[in-house]
Amino acid sequence: NARILRGLPVADLEKFSEKLQLNPGALELIGILKSMGFKIALLSSGFSFLMKRVFEEAGVDYAFSNSLKADEQGIITGDLQEPVITHETKSEILDFIMSVENLKPEQVIAVGDGSTRSHFIKNVGLSIAFKPEDASVATDGILSTDRISHILYCLGIPKAELDKHLKRNPLLLRQVDAIRCVDAGADGFVVSNHGAHPLDCLGHPLQVTDEIVAAVKGKVPTLVDGESRWGSDALKGLAFGASLVGLGRPLVWWMAAEGKANTSSSPKRR
Repeated sequence: NARILRGLPVADLEKFSEKLQLNPGALELIGILKSMGFKIALLSSGFSFLMKRVFEEAGVDYAFSNSLKADEQGIITGDLQEPVITHETKSEILDFIMSVENLKPEQVIAVGDGSTRSHFIKNVGLSIAFKPEDASVATDGILSTDRISHILYCLGIPKAELDKHLKRNPLLLRQVDAIRCVDAGADGFVVSNHGAHPLDCLGHPLQVTDEIVAAVKGKVPTLVDGESRWGSDALKGLAFGASLVGLGRPLVWWMAAEGKANTSSSPKRR
């Protein structure tokens, strides 16, 4: 009910949405389906400030939800912008998407969560209820596990085919992956190129530190390691927002060169 949010600043709702936990396996499910050529649509009778984050992180093709009205000061009025999306209108939106994508009903897979009414996910090729509140919901199948990505096994796709899509690409981490790691419960990050200085085309960890720190918004500590040779490198890392900067290799070299007797002194600073 939008009225219970009346008087709240829009900015506070956006901050709240950043703390929400996605269903385990949600991003994995969307990523695999998109890699297999599926079009992904999210239809929700909830609020758009909750959907925005999923839309941006998952890269879905369609997203429909309810937008809250706000006054000039950015305060929620308690009303919804038109058109209002309800359980009843979801089927109309689904028809619209099928028309745009030139799809037949039998080509559509519809998944409804706990409160979704059955009329939204009928008359499609495959309907799945994910942890429904009513176990008698009229769908082709019910998934009662906590991990929504298990829906993949309901599609009849062989495990070997799924593994191919899971492993077909190298792992490339960006700042958006840091956000996903936080959502999954990561306690911190190590930004490092593992001291790979012989590779002259490899970037320095400091080149991406500020992006990662900004992405996780200080929720967890970030340690920078690799390619830091001087005290000035440590200061740069801290300036970029790192919680700790590792200087292991230079100190090991110092100990090797100066011997045990001089390990209590500091290397020359630069």
